[in-house]
Amino acid sequence: MAYFQKGYKSEDLGVKQIHGIAARGSRLTRTIPAGEEGNDKELKVVTETWRSADYDLLLYAMQDDPRRGRITMEFENLKLSEPDPAVFGPPAGYRVVDASTNPE
Repeated sequence: MAYFQKGYKSEDLGVKQIHGIAARGSRLTRTIPAGEEGNDKELKVVTETWRSADYDLLLYAMQDDPRRGRITMEFENLKLSEPDPAVFGPPAGYRVVDASTNPE
């Protein structure tokens, strides 16, 4: 797959499992020619992402830019089970009042 802007190359990295979830990877490489941004050598900025289509989640992202260094983001301890329903209830000591029947 080609990225239609000069200096960019896009690659499909296929599918791999990340924490037991199928994710499709892609890599975008930007080549900055020598002298374009004050650089004396050609620079390559690489961005890699792995996304789960099943959960619509970005599971991993990495950008390697020689001007700024490497930045990564990855899910850790990902749990796909239902959360504890108590998390969504009112705190202890509070009560739920139906405002339509009690105008106070």
